[in-house]
Amino acid sequence: MLARLPSTNGYIANGGRDIAAICRRNNTPRRKRRKHPKGKRQIIPNRIGIEMRPIEINNNSAYGHCEADTIVSGKKTASKAALAVVCQMKSKYLGIQKISSMKPAAFKQAIWKIKKRQTILSLTMDNGLENREHEQFGVPTYFCEHIFFLAEAKSRE
Repeated sequence: MLARLPSTNGYIANGGRDIAAICRRNNTPRRKRRKHPKGKRQIIPNRIGIEMRPIEINNNSAYGHCEADTIVSGKKTASKAALAVVCQMKSKYLGIQKISSMKPAAFKQAIWKIKKRQTILSLTMDNGLENREHEQFGVPTYFCEHIFFLAEAKSRE
């Protein structure tokens, strides 16, 4: 003998709860989402792409041309602290400074502190929001075109 599974119609007909009433939306109209007009947002103003770098930077023929990035604390820690890392492309010399947050002002101060300890002629960075104030670093800055393309930022990765 096969066991018979109860169907929805049989459940309602046999005095069960009214499933149709439970599933209904009570005839309330759906709320429409507001559409905000989105303009083209430029995260980093006046950015210069990596393809515009001079040949001497690409060939690593001079000291002082650096790559910069941040290392963020893990998500399991409650800390918002990070490290600002500046790596010279030719000598592989690292300049590291702890920053309290990933805000552009904190990153700018860290770059200025690292600049006092080592010579920086140019910086190559990724497109993170912490690089928004790149014009105030006092050196030419160039930005990677592709986010995860390691060939563009060889030494710091």
